[in-house]
Amino acid sequence: MASQELPDGYHWQLGRSYQRFVESQQQSTFSITLAIVLVYLIMAALFESLVLPLTIMVTVPFALSGVVGMFMLTQTSFNQMADLGMLILCGLAVNSGIMLVEAANQLRAQGLNRTEALIRSGQQRLRPIIMTVMTTLIGLLPMVLPLLLPSIFGATHRHVKIYAPIALVVMGGLCTSTILTLLILPAVYALFDDAMRTWRQLWDLLVQKA
Repeated sequence: MASQELPDGYHWQLGRSYQRFVESQQQSTFSITLAIVLVYLIMAALFESLVLPLTIMVTVPFALSGVVGMFMLTQTSFNQMADLGMLILCGLAVNSGIMLVEAANQLRAQGLNRTEALIRSGQQRLRPIIMTVMTTLIGLLPMVLPLLLPSIFGATHRHVKIYAPIALVVMGGLCTSTILTLLILPAVYALFDDAMRTWRQLWDLLVQKA
């Protein structure tokens, strides 16, 4: 439209619907950012560490990849209700990581080395993690069945358009975050642990020289 030459006295602008959409997206972005910050602060207080929560927060991008894949698979539009699902997902996606890291810390406190602690924490927490995720997915399944099986349930129900995007966000995010957390989080934990050990050694050297 900017390239169009309009007669004198005429102009164009985006409508109120678009302005409301932009405002809604800005509010959603702020809410999601605030949720991530609050989750980080709570984990930092519980773990009494600023680094361990960063290790767990790596699971959030894993969840986002699943959200994109789920919406592409079901050919569903990402709307304002899906933003609400993102808020819920920010709290759920880190649960598996918290269980793994907490178990690894407890095993290391008992005297196990880091590698053995990470392996055993995965073995011990695998079943409760899968059970937790499965119960959540099954609980959300009725919200998306009419969307996945329209020939049986019908896709014109009002609740499908309203609530299905929320369930799709949570289901897609939990699936990928859980799988990738079990596979990648131990390596991320080890990398952060090595980085902190190197930083402590450098700090001790600086203190000694001072």
